[in-house]
Amino acid sequence: MIVVVIASLSKSGGAYLGASLAGLARREGLALAVGLNARGAVEIVVATVGLSLGVLNASSYAVVVLLAMVTSMMSPPLLRAASTARATLSPMQSSANSTGRPSS
Repeated sequence: MIVVVIASLSKSGGAYLGASLAGLARREGLALAVGLNARGAVEIVVATVGLSLGVLNASSYAVVVLLAMVTSMMSPPLLRAASTARATLSPMQSSANSTGRPSS
């Protein structure tokens, strides 16, 4: 489980740092970090090839598959939360009138 936490934090942290350096807002950086953290099919395919070549043992393979499953399942609710929080803070929303057009 420690591997899952460390892998998630390192990948999310790197994406968030990159977003910050690119000048994105905090919420946008968080959404980017959560979205990029999802691991899935590619990792499982690479792990399967590694297992068949003998590079990975069964324990390492299980960790990679667990990592792919956990991060793939946690990303949608976290991404939804990050984008919902971002939408509530949208400057266009606060300047729009009841017709949905920006007020002048």
